[in-house]
Amino acid sequence: LTLVSFYFHPALDLARAQWQITRAGVKTAGGRPNPVISIVPGYSLNPAFGVSPWFPLASVDIPIETAGKRGYRIARAQQLSDAARISIASAAWQVRSNLRMSLLDFAAAQRRADLLQKQLGVQQLIVTLLEQRLEAGAVARNELTLPRVALARLGIDVADAVRQTADARVRIADALGVPAKAIADTKFEFGRTAQGITLADEVLTPDSSRFWPADKYTPGMAQESFDKQYVRDYLEEIKWNKQPPAPALPDEVARRTSEKYVEAYHQLTGRELDV
Repeated sequence: LTLVSFYFHPALDLARAQWQITRAGVKTAGGRPNPVISIVPGYSLNPAFGVSPWFPLASVDIPIETAGKRGYRIARAQQLSDAARISIASAAWQVRSNLRMSLLDFAAAQRRADLLQKQLGVQQLIVTLLEQRLEAGAVARNELTLPRVALARLGIDVADAVRQTADARVRIADALGVPAKAIADTKFEFGRTAQGITLADEVLTPDSSRFWPADKYTPGMAQESFDKQYVRDYLEEIKWNKQPPAPALPDEVARRTSEKYVEAYHQLTGRELDV
């Protein structure tokens, strides 16, 4: 994910562009002023008989820099270039730190939402059992008041946790430098090696994520997407039993899937992909 943020985040693009500008400034500072040749008309007050009083006057201007002005100018430009190069590292560190914090916030928010959801289920079961006992005459009606209040409060807490999870997902998108609408969900696959835990597959691609256009999102409905969901839908239509060998894809399905991948690239980067 750090590499993804380094590729997409505009802060690094800006820092690199500023460095390129200062590098060009070093070359400009090292340039020497060009000599200037000028020709202007002159006029004689006592011209010879039959000769035009107008004649050309030529002059050559050769600038000479003294007192080490050129060296100072180059040194100053080099200092600005070095500072801009260091700013790239500073921007990269800031991007990485923001990404790390946003991932921690998302993990914490999601964990809280999961725990509250389980607690809500348990509280709902308690209320249901008490209602059954009330119908049987085993408990008084006022004994249901506190459990129902607790259930309502848990419902509010769950809704708040879901909101915090959504906010954390937006912060992840911001830390990566992609639009918040870009990622509907994604997965990360890890493996264990002799060196420890390692990332085992690609991340934030149409193969490992689902991308939905926010302006066409409809809750509870199948979404238009820029990923391999198009292939999944086709396999569901032909009732594939998900056992090998996999069926061959028609050319039309392969073409439309490729178009969706290219569109996903364009939506995320703003650039065209020639394939």
